[in-house]
Amino acid sequence: MKRKAKSSAASRILNRIIALSLTLLFLIAAFGAGVVKLRHQTSNTANRIKMIEEEMAVQQRELADLGIRLSRTMSQDYLMRKNDLFGLHLEKPSYAQIVRVSEEEAETRLLNKTSQDSFTAYLSLYNPLAE
Repeated sequence: MKRKAKSSAASRILNRIIALSLTLLFLIAAFGAGVVKLRHQTSNTANRIKMIEEEMAVQQRELADLGIRLSRTMSQDYLMRKNDLFGLHLEKPSYAQIVRVSEEEAETRLLNKTSQDSFTAYLSLYNPLAE
């Protein structure tokens, strides 16, 4: 009887060791699979970022090209040539007539004008006293 008790106790210990080993192996495999998935997602994200950066570079080049073309068409020489070509007989403005506006100031003026137009349109549509 003692032999049976010893073997059953030994087999229980051995079964626990095997179960713990398998559990540990499963946890390590799950951790490895998680790392592989995260690396795959990181790679996909990096590829998307690279494509977006390339698109941004193309857009910036196009924007710079448009800026150059705009500055050419807004130059005084070009405008005076068009004036002569179309026979508009416009005169070159004097220095005192030229008003330089910063970009922020121009945006503010445009925003104010747009909001004022919207407000006026709203009042004319929804004001019952206007009738």
